[in-house]
This record gives sequence, C-alpha cells and structure tokens, in this order.
Amino acid sequence: MFGKKDIIRGSILAGIVIIVYNVLAFVVPFAHTGTFWVSYAFTWVAFLFGFGTIAYSFSNGADAKNWFYGFPVAKAGAVYLIAQLIIGLLGMLLAKWMLTWIWVVVTVIPLIIAVFRVIGADSTRDEIQRMDEKLVKDVKNIRSLQSKSATLSGLCEDKETASLLESLAEKFKYSDPVSCDESLKLENELEELLSEIEKAIVDDCLGDVSKLCKKVTVSLNERNRICKLNKGK
Repeated sequence: MFGKKDIIRGSILAGIVIIVYNVLAFVVPFAHTGTFWVSYAFTWVAFLFGFGTIAYSFSNGADAKNWFYGFPVAKAGAVYLIAQLIIGLLGMLLAKWMLTWIWVVVTVIPLIIAVFRVIGADSTRDEIQRMDEKLVKDVKNIRSLQSKSATLSGLCEDKETASLLESLAEKFKYSDPVSCDESLKLENELEELLSEIEKAIVDDCLGDVSKLCKKVTVSLNERNRICKLNKGK
C-alpha cells in the first residue's frame, strides 16, 4: 500500500510542516518569554513523537493488513501532533501574559494522554495480530483434511465409491473450521484414516473404503462436537 515514493512524499510533507512552523515562530513578533520557549520545545517533542509514531505504526510492513492494524497507532500520534501545533501557536500568542508554569501543565497533559493512547493502541494491535496468527494456525489442520478428502474421489473409478467419497469430502467442507487443543488427537486420527482410504483405493480394496468412510464420519462428527463445545468455554 505504501511504497518508497509515498515515504518520500511523507518526508517532504513533514519537512514543510516543520519549516512553516519555525518560520511562523521566529518571523512573527512573539514575545520570547518562558511560555514561548515551552510552547516551542513541546511542539518539537510533538514532531518527533508524532512522526515517529506514524513511522513505527507501519514498521511491520506496508500491505493492507498492516496498514489496517497500524492505523489506530498512527492516528493517536497524528492527533497529538495536530493538537500540540494548535496549543503551541496559542502559547506563543499568549506568551506575554501567560505564566510559564501554567503553560507547562497545559502542554504536558496532552503529551501524557497521547503516550497512553499510543501504548493502548499498540497493545491492541499486538493482541489482534496474535489472535489472527492463532486463527491461521487453528484452521490449518481442517484445511489440510479438506484438501486431502477432496482429492480421493478423483482416484476412484468406481462410481458408487466415488460418490461416497464425494459425500465424505462435503462433510469435511462444512465442518467446523477452527480447531482446538482437544480436537488435535481426532484430527491426527482423521489424517491417518484418509491415508488408509487412499491406500485402499490404490490397492483396489473398495470394500475397505466403505468401512473406513464410516469410521471417518464418526470421528469427524466427534471432532465437530468437541470444537462446538470448546467455543462455549
């Protein structure tokens, strides 16, 4: 989603914002009091924090998924940057009259809020990615079984047996897609049973295929039952 050109454009935009801010800060005749320098310094903190957060939020990659995951982190940094730009310019306008210690408090509060928001958004991103990776792992077994069962009917020339195998593949196709720790043993058994069916087809032992299909159906139903119960925990 983001290439080298986008990074260059973003860097140029950031540079322009910084230059314009510094021009305004030192060309406009603000009173250079303590409040002015607090506003100026905290706005520089906002530049570093905001642009750094945006860069960090997409550090895992520039594809659509990482952009989606990183957007809340980037948003938190960008919102703080915009808010501090406004607060900073306001502080410079009020520099002649505003007490420095009051303005320190005013500028510190948004920074603290931004830090907590970025940490919270980043923690949420990590949890979503962890769950996403776990889901990919949890559906791996059933996808493998679905793929293997779908190829069996093509190996058999007997129409009746091929129809039975197609029916079995349909049962796998509409099985619970997410595995759990309790279902792993049954899924290993199903893998072995499908291998036995494949061997029986190759050896032309079609009577064994029918018996094995019944065993697969029983084990598959039990596996789906366990997966369903596990979702209620």
